Amino acid sequence: SVDAGAPYNHPILFTLTANANGTQATIPVTVTTQNGIEYVGGIISSDTVWTGDKTYIVTSNILVNQGVTLTIQPGAVISYENNYYIRAKGILKAIGNHQLPIVLTGPGAAIVELDCPAIVRDGQYVDGCTIQYASLKGVGIKGTSVYIAYNKISDVHSYGYNSAAPLIISGDSIAEYNEIVDNQTSYFGTLAADGGVVRHNTVKYNVGGYSGGIYATGETTVSYNIVRGNRNGECGALPPRGSGTGAGGILADGAITISHNLIEHNYGAPVGGIVILSSNSTVYANTIVWNGKLFPNCGQSGGVGSTVGGFRFEQNNLFGNDIYDFYNASTQDILAHQNWWASTNPSVVAENIYDFADDIGLGSVQFEPLLFAPSSLAPAFLYQVSISPPSPLSTGYANVILDFSAPMSPTIQPTVTFGVSPTYDTHIVAGDWISPTRWAGSYNVNYYTGDGVQRLRVAGAVGANDGMEIPEDTR
Repeated sequence: SVDAGAPYNHPILFTLTANANGTQATIPVTVTTQNGIEYVGGIISSDTVWTGDKTYIVTSNILVNQGVTLTIQPGAVISYENNYYIRAKGILKAIGNHQLPIVLTGPGAAIVELDCPAIVRDGQYVDGCTIQYASLKGVGIKGTSVYIAYNKISDVHSYGYNSAAPLIISGDSIAEYNEIVDNQTSYFGTLAADGGVVRHNTVKYNVGGYSGGIYATGETTVSYNIVRGNRNGECGALPPRGSGTGAGGILADGAITISHNLIEHNYGAPVGGIVILSSNSTVYANTIVWNGKLFPNCGQSGGVGSTVGGFRFEQNNLFGNDIYDFYNASTQDILAHQNWWASTNPSVVAENIYDFADDIGLGSVQFEPLLFAPSSLAPAFLYQVSISPPSPLSTGYANVILDFSAPMSPTIQPTVTFGVSPTYDTHIVAGDWISPTRWAGSYNVNYYTGDGVQRLRVAGAVGANDGMEIPEDTR
C-alpha cells in the first residue's frame, strides 16, 4: 500500500521479474501517486498551509481570521465548487513561480478578497498579503494596499448589481506584470483601481461596464500597460449631448497619471480609447491608435474624449482612430501641445479633432505647437514602410525597409509577411536590424508569388526601452 503522506505526483519505481521455461525477464515499472484532494470551507482560525501536492476543493465561503496566515505553495490547485469567496482578514500569501504556478479555477464569479496590506519597499514586495504567479480562471481578485503580480486572470463572467471585476485594487496597491484577458463583467472596469500603481500589465480582449480595460479613480498611476482589443458595454454620448462616460480602453476619473501605455484597437461608447473626467489628470507619452466606436451608430470618437479641460496632454502619438482622434465635450479649452497626429499640416490635424470649430458651445483643443515626428518617449509602432522597386512589382528581388517610431530590441525580429487575404502571411520576408529603429529585408518575387493586391503585415517587434510589443500593422 501507499502511505497517505506520499507526495503528489511522486514516482515509485518497481522491478518486475518474470520466469518462464527457464527464461528470466526483468521489467522496470513506475507507478505515480495520485493527486491528493482536500475539501475546505468555513473559518480558518490558525496558521494553515495549502501545499503544492494537493487539490483544494472550496465547498463554501472561507474566512481567514485576523492574526492568522494562510500560505498557498507553488503548484497548489484551488477549485471552487461555486462562486464562493476566500476572504483574508489576516494574511494570505499565495506565491507560485514560473515552473509551478498556483492554479485557481471557478465558475466565473468566484473571488479572492484581501482585506490585509502588503509590505512593499522601493516597489518590491517584502511581506504581507499577495498573489503572485497564479493562473486564475473564473476567479477574480479584490484587495486593498496589496501586491498583485505575474498572474493571469481569465474567464471571469460577472454581471448585475454586485458584479465584480477580474481585478479590483485600492489604497496603496501595486498591480504589475499581470495578464487580464477574455473576461466579461458589468463592473466599472475589467481592471479597477482606486489609488495605487497599475503598471506593466497586459489588458486585452475584455468586455467591461464603463470601461472594457482600466477604470481608474482616486490618485492612481497607470503606466507601461498594453490595453488592446477591449470594449465597454454601454452606449451613450458624452455630456452635454448625453450622460455617457464610457471608454473601451481607459476611463480616468481622478488625479490619474496615464503614461507610456499602448492603447490600441479598443472599441467603446462614447469613446474607444481614453475618456478623461478630471482636470487633475495627466496623459503623457502614450500611443493611442486604431481605436473605434462601439458600433457605427453608437459612440462619438475612437481616440480620446474629455468632459473637462485643464489637464496635461503631451508627447502622445494619436492616429488611425475612428472619426476623431480627440473629442472635447467640455466648454473649456484643452492644451494639447507637442503631440504627434500623423500629420504636420494643421488643417489635417484639425479635421481629426472635435471642438469649438464644430460646436461653438465647446472649448477648443489647442494642438499647436505639434510634433513633426512621432514621440520616441511613447510605445513604439511601425512608422514608415518603403519598398523598392515601387509597386507594381515584377519578378526579382523586392527590398523592404521598416522604420519604427522608437528604438527596438535588436534580439527580437519582427514577423514580416504579405499575402492577398487575411492573415496576409502567405509569403515571409527575411531580414535583420540595421539600426535601432530600422529593419531591412528582401523577397524574391517570382511566378509562384501570385498576382493581385498584396498587403504587408508586420508584428512581433518589441521596444528596447519598455519591452512592449508593437501593434500589429497591415498596409
